[in-house]
Amino acid sequence: MDGYSRFVTVHMLTSKSSTVVNRHIKEYVLWAERQAGRQRGESERTKNVQQVLTDKGGEFVNGEMESWYKAHGIEYVLVGPKSSQLNLCERTHQSLIGMTKTTMHQAGFPMSLWPEALRNAVYIKSRVFN
Repeated sequence: MDGYSRFVTVHMLTSKSSTVVNRHIKEYVLWAERQAGRQRGESERTKNVQQVLTDKGGEFVNGEMESWYKAHGIEYVLVGPKSSQLNLCERTHQSLIGMTKTTMHQAGFPMSLWPEALRNAVYIKSRVFN
């Protein structure tokens, strides 16, 4: 989730291994910086990802990503359990899961369509004013 605009994206992970998670985080950072664009006269730094917050899950905490963040000038913040800093993200996650479950149940979709139902929920959530 983008901390400024609250825009939500989702990546379907094949596993929670640090290799897979690292690749998706790097892809997201590149995507986010390209989506931001730049206005004439703005410095290049103004549209770069400046900070990444994660919980202390083993898939997020590793030397490879810490050095990658440092090399790209990104502040990496580890947030402890029960911290209010991730409340918005956790609440959004809860809403998306609820929307996905409801869609799956109401439509009678098979579980194989879960990723598509989740992408649909993210699409709706990111475009609804609340």
